[in-house]
Amino acid sequence: MLQIHCQIYLLLLLQGVFLNFVTGDSANSFRSIALLKIQSKLIEYSNEFGIHNYKNLLLRGGEKKEKTGKSHEEDDSADENVSEESEEEDNDDDDDLDIDQVEARRPVPLVSSITELWSKTPPITQVYLLSSAAFTTLAFVLNSNKWPEILLFDWKSIIFGLQFWRCYTGFLFFGPLDPFYPLTMQFVWQHMSQLEKLNYNKPEEFLLMLLIGAATLITVYTTLGISMKFLGHNLATYLVYIWSRVFEGVDVNFMDLINLKAEMIPWFFCVQTYLLEREIPFADLIGIVVGHIYHYLKEKKRLRAPEFLRKLFNSEEMRKKYARFKDDFE
Repeated sequence: MLQIHCQIYLLLLLQGVFLNFVTGDSANSFRSIALLKIQSKLIEYSNEFGIHNYKNLLLRGGEKKEKTGKSHEEDDSADENVSEESEEEDNDDDDDLDIDQVEARRPVPLVSSITELWSKTPPITQVYLLSSAAFTTLAFVLNSNKWPEILLFDWKSIIFGLQFWRCYTGFLFFGPLDPFYPLTMQFVWQHMSQLEKLNYNKPEEFLLMLLIGAATLITVYTTLGISMKFLGHNLATYLVYIWSRVFEGVDVNFMDLINLKAEMIPWFFCVQTYLLEREIPFADLIGIVVGHIYHYLKEKKRLRAPEFLRKLFNSEEMRKKYARFKDDFE
């Protein structure tokens, strides 16, 4: 299974690079990577829910081989003495097999797994992902799956049109609603939720992290005159870099193919973007630079949440929501 997984990754990565270099169509390369992610998830699910039954069958085969390996003389002499015991064992085996068959035929509890993961997701991450999913779905239904211009960040509309919601909705776009959108959300959820859980005792520090990242990205984009359409992608890169520094030195298994140190993950994605798009990944690099600035200031203890943010999370209800993550770290 691992060999198949490695082959899928290499073939699809080469396919994406080839299509981009030959046709110049980066969309095909992104589809290849997205297909790779889907294949990866399918293999993970097949391993998780299939290995138990496979081990049971292998064990039963071993038991049968041990029995057939006995000499005929031993079998003849023991037939009369253990006939009743063998019948009982066969009955027990049949019962166990029936249970295994029922477990094997039981559908994968995907919905319940998602529900459980969502219940274990901290509040800010829940609001952010739910907002993105809701607006993306509405865009699919009401605007032909195109992200509305009224939701993008735009200084003129915010200042002169008082459309302040753009400061938030401008960071919610991660692409149109398609089979690959949930994979992107899973990627964002993985890093964002872990960072928020790490700040369970001071959730205002996590919110400050988001606000600093958003404000800095807007400033950099405005200064360089870059389109504000992909602020959500850059915020994700910013969070990934901070995550990689928090877990610095930890081995991370990438697609069951290679092990990378956590701090190498953002740079790995930069290289991948360069290979697929044939251009310097400025967006990714901006997110990394902004993330490094935050990490440096945080290490020097130059950042502290203001009083109004601390009061926001000081209520008993909010403390209870974060207290359930305490056991994960203590």
